[in-house]
Amino acid sequence: KGAEWSAQVEGQKFLYNNLDKAIQKSIDSNSKNAQAIGLTSQQYKNGATDISTYYKNMGLTSEATAELSGKTMDLVADLGAVKDVPFDEALGDFKSALMGNYEAVDKYGISLSASTLENSEFVKSLGQSWNQLSDNEKMMAAYNEITRQGASAQGLAKQEAESFGMKFKLLKQQISETVGEIGSNLLPVLEPLIQKFSEVATKVSEWVS
Repeated sequence: KGAEWSAQVEGQKFLYNNLDKAIQKSIDSNSKNAQAIGLTSQQYKNGATDISTYYKNMGLTSEATAELSGKTMDLVADLGAVKDVPFDEALGDFKSALMGNYEAVDKYGISLSASTLENSEFVKSLGQSWNQLSDNEKMMAAYNEITRQGASAQGLAKQEAESFGMKFKLLKQQISETVGEIGSNLLPVLEPLIQKFSEVATKVSEWVS
């Protein structure tokens, strides 16, 4: 648990440090209210950092990335609440759909296809056919259509965050993170001990052979 936690946190920090200050400020600010949508602060930071990095790599400005990542976190939490899907899984599905794997959001009642997107209001406003769009424009078309179709779920995560079931899930996540954090602090002590056990086990194996 300690090793997993350490790797997860360090991975998030590495990506976070490569984001612009405006994006970092938005993530930090929003993460303080993460429990309102049923997430721990670290869960929020992990998810927001991941999706912000994707938006940034797609060429969005810092301002657009900061705004869109915050909206995405709320949207994904709502979609996950509809089908009782863990947030991390729902975010993975959402990101996959943005990348063109439209079937990834089928289980949330979202129906995407190139045909659906080409006839969407967003694409029509661009005045181009689907094949003429850039990857960035196709991504935004998928985002806008998921948002439109998922409008009925808006606010569901905040509503369910107050329920016993969601509070219990949040508590389990908080306990898991606490165990991981304690474990990561013990790693410097445990690693030499594990190494000694490994050396002894190797010697015993050689002796038996």
